[in-house]
Amino acid sequence: MSQDWHPGIFDGGHTLSPESQSANLGSKLHVWCDEPDAVTEQQIAADIAAPLRDLAHLAWSGCR
Repeated sequence: MSQDWHPGIFDGGHTLSPESQSANLGSKLHVWCDEPDAVTEQQIAADIAAPLRDLAHLAWSGCR
């Protein structure tokens, strides 16, 4: 994840206005399984562990 990321940044570089920041209820990570049998759930969990940890840290603390 980018050092500049925060919960008010969206795809394409769009950001929430300062007035809208308080209405943002959180962040989430989506996992799309276009080929569900390609890897196991355990492999997916291992693959997203670090990005998910970073997302949680940045979403809660706002720093890396």
